[in-house]
Amino acid sequence: MSDSQALLVLGGSEQSDLVETLFDMGFVPLVRKKMFRALEMIRHEKFAGVVVDRGNLEEDALEFVLNVRDIDEELPVIVVGNSVNESENEVLANLDNTFLMHKTSEQKSHEEFERILRTS
Repeated sequence: MSDSQALLVLGGSEQSDLVETLFDMGFVPLVRKKMFRALEMIRHEKFAGVVVDRGNLEEDALEFVLNVRDIDEELPVIVVGNSVNESENEVLANLDNTFLMHKTSEQKSHEEFERILRTS
């Protein structure tokens, strides 16, 4: 993991349970709604990881993750929630440093975030 504790959250809300969980874990979640602005931030700032909240996302998660991979192959990306498009899930699951996380209990989510972000 990088020295930064900042996490970029695409599609979330600053008041969401997901953002609260990340904050409680000691991260500094920076929420962006638009893919373009999020990608610009990744180009110019250092993040411990990126979290894509599919439940509140208005844009294409796969397109976003592929763009992140073009910018930084090592940056951990966690895609939270499931897509009805199973082929999209398969593509995401096969990308390096990209993790799919289904929404579960807060405790289980906390453990998954710890496992991914603290060891990447």
